[in-house]
Formats: sequence, C-alpha cells, structure tokens
Amino acid sequence: MNLLSTFHRETVRKEHLWRLLEVSGFVIIILLILSFVLLVPSALFINFEISSAETALQNVKAERALLEKDTETQSLVKEIRAQLDLVRTEKPEMLEVFPTVEKFLLRRTPGITVKSLTFNRNAAPEGPRGSLELSGVAVTRQSLLAFVSSLETEPLFSHVESPITNLVKERDIQYTIHVDLK
Repeated sequence: MNLLSTFHRETVRKEHLWRLLEVSGFVIIILLILSFVLLVPSALFINFEISSAETALQNVKAERALLEKDTETQSLVKEIRAQLDLVRTEKPEMLEVFPTVEKFLLRRTPGITVKSLTFNRNAAPEGPRGSLELSGVAVTRQSLLAFVSSLETEPLFSHVESPITNLVKERDIQYTIHVDLK
C-alpha cells in the first residue's frame, strides 16, 4: 500500500529516472575517460613501433643498394684484373707503364678529377718512351695550374703541355694535358 498520491508517485518516478540517467551518464563518462587513458599509451607505442619498423626497412634498402654497388665494384675489379693478366701474358713490356701512371695520378691536387688517361708508346728507340694524355675536370683555374706545376716537377716527365684553352674559364674547367715520358 502506497500512501503517496498519484501526483507525488509520478514525481518520485520522474526523479528516480533522472537520477538513474545521471548515474548512467556519469558511469559512461568515467568509462570513456578510463578507456582513453588506457588506449593512448598503446596507440603511442604502436606509432613508435611503426616508425622504427619503417626506419629499419629504409636501412635494409640502403644496405641492399650498397651491397649491389659493392657487387658492381667487385665485378669491375675482376674485369680489370683479367685485362691486366692478359697484358702480363701478351705484352709484359706494358707493365712498365703502370708505375708511371701511378706517379701521374699521385700528383693530382685537390679539385682535380681525372676522367680519361691515354698512353701512347713511342716505337722509336730515341726520343721519349711515350706520352700520356690526361683529360678531366678542374674545379678552379688555380687547382689546374697547381696540378700542371706538380707534373712539371716530376722527373719521369720530360715535357708537360697544357693548352691555353684550359685556362679560358675560371671554374669547372674541362682540361686536357699532354705529357712526354723520359
């Protein structure tokens, strides 16, 4: 038996529904906040793992490219060795040229890039043994002049010729130098 009037019973029921709704909303908000707090570190950790995996993948790709380049270099070295072996067996007198070429290249000054080196043997017993022609790129006119001066002081070379056209430009000079061997 309920001693409240119908109006009061309806008011109590409405208040009960509002309280139930408030408590439910409060619980849902607490659950959302709790889930957000628990999921954010996991999301950050997953993003960190993804970025470190991408970095590792890029490193692997870079290593693979270096390995492929190294393989190309090794094949080039094998080819040069095969050609050198061929020269050793067919024309052993050609091996005299390699120390001269080495001296030539060791005289390079900073800013000098060698692109081509040609050796011409002189068949005549008198006169120079042969000549070298070197071409490449010099960064500046000064570096080219220093290189030519360095070659002129080498006792293995009897004459060093650098055409005047090598000195026309101030920078990025395409040069050719002709050297007679003693």
